[in-house]
Amino acid sequence: MSKLPDVRGRITYISSHAKQENLYVVYETTDRHYWTELAKCNQQEFQKSGTEGKCIEAREFIIALPESFFVLYEPDKLLQLFTDRFKEKYGVECVSALHHNKRKTNYHIHLIFSERELSAKFFEKEVVQTVTEPSEERTPEKIPQTDKTPKQEHNLLKELTANPLAQKQELQPQTQVIEQVTPQIPPKPVMSAEAAAYPKLLKIYKELNRQNGIIFDAEKERNGLELERDSLKGLAKLTKKGELQNRIDRKNEEIDLLKIGLSGIIKRYGYQNVQEFYQIYRKSYNSYIACKEQVTKWEKTYGDDNQKQSPLVFVKYNNFLMMNTPKYDIIDL
Repeated sequence: MSKLPDVRGRITYISSHAKQENLYVVYETTDRHYWTELAKCNQQEFQKSGTEGKCIEAREFIIALPESFFVLYEPDKLLQLFTDRFKEKYGVECVSALHHNKRKTNYHIHLIFSERELSAKFFEKEVVQTVTEPSEERTPEKIPQTDKTPKQEHNLLKELTANPLAQKQELQPQTQVIEQVTPQIPPKPVMSAEAAAYPKLLKIYKELNRQNGIIFDAEKERNGLELERDSLKGLAKLTKKGELQNRIDRKNEEIDLLKIGLSGIIKRYGYQNVQEFYQIYRKSYNSYIACKEQVTKWEKTYGDDNQKQSPLVFVKYNNFLMMNTPKYDIIDL
């Protein structure tokens, strides 16, 4: 975690396409004016405290992501998910950016967050004024009035009471409408071709997950070696840096081969790339779940009289899903 003495400058740096070669998306939980006022407020409080050194206006996390996330998830939804979860958990405003390094070997998020709320004085100045604007008053709902006078309503009531035949004729149309409405049982939902393809796609997905797990472990080991190399000091920096760099280079070569293997799995099943497969997989998975919900709803409403119409194929697919669906599926972004 880094301390930021110039939060506005840092936000400009991480969110600028001119300064970042591989910037994919920027996400903010509040407008930029907030950070300007936050910096001003922090600087004022810092000067009042009389503390020496630099004022810390905000802080920053750099979150390393598995390289497989680049093909698994859409960048904008991935960044929004991480940032919103962070804000929800810690209750702070954030601005974040999703990057790759120059060699595209380090997929990561820059997340800048405030450690404090703006002062009450600023809040009253900028926010309360907009809240206290007069709002429209609710108009009481009026009960519609009949077009008959009290005397006419009394005469009609008297006529219907005195003439049962006239009363029957008045009520007859309403009775006939009710009798004509008969419930119709809709056909039971069946799986589409897209939903039926899910079990086959699930097998491919699990094979890719195993390969992604191997890649993730290799990247984690590579990152550990880089941290060890960067933390060397004194004599050790001269004697061990070369050895560590060689190990890092070999690990990068291993990761590249593993990624080629990942691409080979996809092409073996007839897909152009990993991203294409995951898009098809997500659509099939969503279609399968939607079909399952429709059948469950139909069974609950009409199942007592139509048990014999239940397609056996869906029962088989449902059993297959329960036995084979992994505990951690793709995040629905």
